[in-house]
Amino acid sequence: ICIVNEIYSDISSFLSFYRFCVPFPCENERPGSMMVSPSKMFAWGANTHGQLGTGDTTDRFEPEYIQDANVSVVTGGGSHSVYTDGTYFRLGFKYASFPGIDVYTCGSNSAGQVGRENSPLHFQKIDMESKYPVASVICGWDFTFVLQSDGCLLAFGSNAHNQLLSNKIRRISKPIRASLPTVRCVAAGLRHVIAISASNEVLLWGSNHRGQLGSTASKTIKDGPPVCLKLDKSHGCPVACSAGAYHSVILTDAGFVFIIGELKYFGEDGNVSIGTISGDIPAYMFTPDSFDGRPIVQTASGWSSVFALTDTGVLFTWGRADLGQLGRPHLSDCHSGSPRNPEFDPFPGHVSFGDDDGSVTRIVDIKAGAEHSLAVDSDGNLWTWGWNEHGMCGIPKNTISENDSLDHSGGTKHCSCVVQPSRVNLLPLSTCQGLRPAKTRLIGAGYGHSFAYVV
Repeated sequence: ICIVNEIYSDISSFLSFYRFCVPFPCENERPGSMMVSPSKMFAWGANTHGQLGTGDTTDRFEPEYIQDANVSVVTGGGSHSVYTDGTYFRLGFKYASFPGIDVYTCGSNSAGQVGRENSPLHFQKIDMESKYPVASVICGWDFTFVLQSDGCLLAFGSNAHNQLLSNKIRRISKPIRASLPTVRCVAAGLRHVIAISASNEVLLWGSNHRGQLGSTASKTIKDGPPVCLKLDKSHGCPVACSAGAYHSVILTDAGFVFIIGELKYFGEDGNVSIGTISGDIPAYMFTPDSFDGRPIVQTASGWSSVFALTDTGVLFTWGRADLGQLGRPHLSDCHSGSPRNPEFDPFPGHVSFGDDDGSVTRIVDIKAGAEHSLAVDSDGNLWTWGWNEHGMCGIPKNTISENDSLDHSGGTKHCSCVVQPSRVNLLPLSTCQGLRPAKTRLIGAGYGHSFAYVV
């Protein structure tokens, strides 16, 4: 999961290195060769500010090929996108990736979030003034963090809510070092940030409008140093985190999932443990029993939803469901058998990925936008679900069944909500043996747009 002093400093980087290994595209190529293999970059969804990198500002309702690129991490904010380069080597009949030092951005620069003075419509490299490999990139609504392999966190963009830990400076257009100890994991919400330090402290800063930093902090903006939380040792050490619009999630190595902040979508009294963190911060605590007793290896957050992936590739979701965010179209109360409020489900539930025929789909990565999500299975298939008004699910209306969608689009060419995971069709790739289906190696999500890198 999150390993101290290793180059893969957060769970997303760890998973991308160890899980996205796929066979050679051409079996007659020499397996012993160390050949760099660029992947194909696809993007789709909202593009009002050029955040897809297509060179224009037109939304895309289906995945569109953008460029060849070697990428190790990709993500996006409200209207900007960021990726860091990586080198992919063929080792035997597998691919292995190694992170690079360059960072590329595009889209809106209204608050300096793309790390330059202009607002590029294509991805452009920014000046990082650092030679450390990049472990991860993280975006809030209009701010960006770059986590280096040495645990240093670089920041740029909006600081209106002290998201960048630079008091009295509202906008930073070039990367600066955040005043933090060594960091292993970091996640950004709408206007707040959560990180896990090398000493197993949970650090939070930025807006605390709905308690996402903890009840002991100011209810508006947390100036000064981060809030520091410590978990009870009986619950294990924090190893991963995620953040939504107004909530923060902490995963421990003992399999516990804690949620703080706005809790109304994430549990009900009597059916989930209600505890505290650091003595007086209210939190919902989900034990391993909530996930069929399996360890959780990855967590992600939408604006008001939470995703937890087990070591066996089973995905659990809970939170708001009114736009299909949970990927579970038929919510029912597992405790009483009665229907739940269709607006949200406060309990973790298993997501089905087209395995009604008895087969088991093993999910290896999950990324969440504001109200839509992407997942990759062990065969390299790409799945999406949730809000699709701007095409962020990449599902054309004529390719999905009525049972899998809610259409409020007035007859337009896309489904406004995709309530159940649906396969996304990417263009086949040309190889020395002819065309073959694309295998998804890496995924990324902005708040209303999506990325896939395929081989």
